[in-house]
Amino acid sequence: MQGQEVLLDLIHTPYGLAASICSLGLDAQVAYGVDKWRRVPGCGGRVSYILSAIQEIGGPLGQKLKVTLDGQVEEGEFLMIAICNGKAYGGGFFAAPQARLDDGLLDVVLVKKISRLQILPVLGAYRKGKHMDGEQVAKGFQKLLRYRKVRQIQVEALEKEFVLTVDGECSKHKSLDAKIQPEALRVILPRSLYMEWNKTALESQAAYTSRR
Repeated sequence: MQGQEVLLDLIHTPYGLAASICSLGLDAQVAYGVDKWRRVPGCGGRVSYILSAIQEIGGPLGQKLKVTLDGQVEEGEFLMIAICNGKAYGGGFFAAPQARLDDGLLDVVLVKKISRLQILPVLGAYRKGKHMDGEQVAKGFQKLLRYRKVRQIQVEALEKEFVLTVDGECSKHKSLDAKIQPEALRVILPRSLYMEWNKTALESQAAYTSRR
């Protein structure tokens, strides 16, 4: 079968390249804690993830961060931040349902610090992508999170280190400088997939142009 070439973006960070998503905050902390629980007898697989989630949700929530989005600075307490080139991560969390791997932009979702009572419904919607309505934050979530398309994001911890995942690889840091690296990866797709990819790209471009 004849293949067709597509050029995909990557996320460049000081800690490595990511094809899909970098995240920090609660979801990254849960992922970071999984390995510890896996070492406990009888706590493999999904059990280790659940135990790590319980531990993190039961602990201090939110971190004070300075976030710079394409030069625009804001400070606040955030539960988590997803920096997306792709749509989903973490076993199917659709953080940015409209994200594309070839648009030269990062889709950034910033979730503010919320109460424990709000966490489960917010994470349930976040997992299914229902926190978004197209490229707008869905009703009911507009006070809880923000969404931006940018080329670069910088994050600085104002207190303790944050846990960062770079396509699932976890590490602790005091700062992050992530930027889009356009057309950095060449992939060959079967012709049928290429045609579908190209159709979706044209539809996304048309939708973007109509909003300008």
